[in-house]
Amino acid sequence: MLLLLPNFEDAEFSDFEFRQIGLRTLLTDLGTGHAARTDKTPVFRDPYSHLHDEAPVALLRMGHFREEDDAIDWDAVSADLQQSIEYQEKEVVERRLILQADDLLLSLRGQPRVIRISGSSLDAMPEALAQRGFRLAPNNNFILIRSHPQLVQVPFLHLLLQVLLEHVLEAWHAVLAERPISSSIGTYLQQKYEERAGSSKSPGYPIGTRELKALVLSIPTDQTAQMKLVEHYRQIRDEELVIKKRMRNFHSRLTYLTNPNIMP
Repeated sequence: MLLLLPNFEDAEFSDFEFRQIGLRTLLTDLGTGHAARTDKTPVFRDPYSHLHDEAPVALLRMGHFREEDDAIDWDAVSADLQQSIEYQEKEVVERRLILQADDLLLSLRGQPRVIRISGSSLDAMPEALAQRGFRLAPNNNFILIRSHPQLVQVPFLHLLLQVLLEHVLEAWHAVLAERPISSSIGTYLQQKYEERAGSSKSPGYPIGTRELKALVLSIPTDQTAQMKLVEHYRQIRDEELVIKKRMRNFHSRLTYLTNPNIMP
């Protein structure tokens, strides 16, 4: 069992009542994306639609998202489609994998990242694709997470998962470096590392769908409180950006004033 508890060092956290709950309870879906076949064309067959009985599907990869704001890069999606070959044989993508607004996609390759699918990003689909009833689904490099709207606010879940992934990565690096671990997540990772001892496989990222389904955490019982924490985070992030800008300006000014030069 993975256990994540709140940190009460910040007074902002002490104003709320937390309850312990399994992550799976907060969700309506948690699973990997579609494993594409290179010799088949992915399609979606909607039995409830009279307009598009069969629609083409684009399987999203990390390169289809803009780095700065996680919006879908429709130019990249369209370019991939134009280069792809439409095979006669087709494979049907599960209905549950067709992306909806507020779905979250977890990428655990490289730097762990959580992407929120925004309604505005979906609405920006080019008209030529929309007219064909085009759909989007994640490929199997992503974990799809779909929240239960009556239990958790999506911005809070988005923030919580991103913080969790960063914490796991930090704890895993500590385990690999044989540094002391003080968290329950760290203890779990230490045990997992010891189980892998002697394996020739690369350590990689230490958690996946199975661990997320077993994750237990504490969250505010009130959804208004959840959003207050999100706003608190955004305020701190904005302050951090201002400080970073001031630091860059200071470095630039100091370099100009000192006029460093290496005289051979």
